[in-house]
Amino acid sequence: MQKLLPLSLLMLTGPILFGLVAGDPNRDPQTPLLQIGNLVAGQTAQVSIQNASPFGVVWVAYSLKGDGPTSILGQIAFLTPPISLLPPLTADANGGALLFRAVPAESTGVHVWFHGIDIQTLQPTNALGLVVG
Repeated sequence: MQKLLPLSLLMLTGPILFGLVAGDPNRDPQTPLLQIGNLVAGQTAQVSIQNASPFGVVWVAYSLKGDGPTSILGQIAFLTPPISLLPPLTADANGGALLFRAVPAESTGVHVWFHGIDIQTLQPTNALGLVVG
């Protein structure tokens, strides 16, 4: 059974640049950066956050249905319901956090959309649309 992200955590503010990563010259270096590594069926994926609030909590959610946009209480979330929530990540003193999650063995070729938010500042991360390898 999937856990649905509470509506209050999906209240995203400001424009979100879909899929932008650290090397993109248009990305604001002060916004939280979400990266997903090793998204391979049967292996362990790495969920990484940079530039979050020091010692703050970051929520990362995902959808198997699409990148939205979904209007929630007048705001835009780049996920399509149903939306599932990963365990919260707590940033270190430098604003970095890391989470490891098993990728189901039968998920090769599945499209997954990710989006996160720094709870302390309500600053959204970049949104990612990926395919399980």
